[in-house]
Amino acid sequence: MDKVSEIPEKKWTVNDSDSSIDLDYLNIAEEACSFIEENEVIYINSGTSGNLMCRYLPHAFRYSVVTNSVRIADELSYHDNIDVYVLGGKMRCRGVCDDMMTLRQLEAMRFDKGFLTGYGVSSEYGLSNTSINTAALHKTVIENSISSVVLVPSYKIGRTGFSVVDEIEKISILITNKDADKLEIKKIKDKGIKVILV
Repeated sequence: MDKVSEIPEKKWTVNDSDSSIDLDYLNIAEEACSFIEENEVIYINSGTSGNLMCRYLPHAFRYSVVTNSVRIADELSYHDNIDVYVLGGKMRCRGVCDDMMTLRQLEAMRFDKGFLTGYGVSSEYGLSNTSINTAALHKTVIENSISSVVLVPSYKIGRTGFSVVDEIEKISILITNKDADKLEIKKIKDKGIKVILV
């Protein structure tokens, strides 16, 4: 059995306790938050790393967050320094909206930074997902962001999902773990992507 098939696809949310969460995800989420700057408009998607970013978001200055997650929006509503915009549409499991109504709202928005997760990232196929709807949302966020930051644990490096989001060259920054496949990371870096290993 290969390494990827041994990893369970656990989805952590803002409501999970620290003891149940994989440290790789927490390290990635914390590093991602260090890129947020004052007065920016950022997008945080509904994946595990997006949910966990809520724990590390800056409190010292103002900025705006757009999300397609009702749970993330609810958590951020307690932060006085954050203007929160939640995208609507048909809600599915874990309070996530990702239908055509959600996509139409996203198409009219622009972001300083888009923080995205996915099923996998590879030098050949870029960012991919298992959901066609989510892939369409992520592609729109990448197109409408000055900088796109992809957050995936090391076991997702070199992996490709059913639905391709966008080519690797469209990603500005990739944050993953130090034990990521070295050859695949080199190939990604060789395509001009800034890679941060935590």
